[in-house]
Amino acid sequence: MPGSVDPTAEDLRAFERRLGEMVASEKPSKCRGGLLMGAIVTCTAVGSCHWLEEARESKSLIFRALASQGVFVISMASLVLLLIFGFKRVSQKDMPILRNMRSILNIFRIQCDDDGHLILIPSSD
Repeated sequence: MPGSVDPTAEDLRAFERRLGEMVASEKPSKCRGGLLMGAIVTCTAVGSCHWLEEARESKSLIFRALASQGVFVISMASLVLLLIFGFKRVSQKDMPILRNMRSILNIFRIQCDDDGHLILIPSSD
């Protein structure tokens, strides 16, 4: 019948829509990570300008000039730690929901992309 709808296909479409919604709800965490990184870089840049200005005017030891610039020292340490621990790798890490779904869907010869769209694998019969 041309007007009939396959219930299995409808179930898959509903599952794909729900998976897409779940993936979309997880995306803001990456945005927050980018905002955090931007804030730390901005604080480091502003703090370094103030520190360089003070170091040039006072002609004192570097450590004494750093001691008076707490914001710069904290933001620089945070930036170095984020770079050491691979902030980019952490922010682009595969979402747990997608990792779990991929392992489950593989049994049924279905894959999903990073947006939650299902990809049917043709059978090799």
